[in-house]
Amino acid sequence: IELLGRLVREGGDWFAKRASAAQAIGRLAELLGGEGPEPLELLSLLSQDESPTVRKAVAQAIGPLIRHSRPPEGKVQQHLAIVQRLAADLQDSVRLLSVEGVIALG
Repeated sequence: IELLGRLVREGGDWFAKRASAAQAIGRLAELLGGEGPEPLELLSLLSQDESPTVRKAVAQAIGPLIRHSRPPEGKVQQHLAIVQRLAADLQDSVRLLSVEGVIALG
């Protein structure tokens, strides 16, 4: 997770690094159960990225993160905020991919 955090925060102008980090966070959530606050914080940061490719990667990753974690009540609000941000995105492709996050929220 620390390496992914560095990719997100220090990725520079390369959107591909940030998109790859978002995809890896989703996959790690499946493998590790989505434990810890950092994956959610990283996805929240990436969901505000200027690149639609990065936001699409976040939209794909948030569903598995929600499904594989058992968040306390406070974290549900953070999940909801990310999903709402993605569902209101200007890009159609981001909005379409955010449906999995909405379903995962139940």
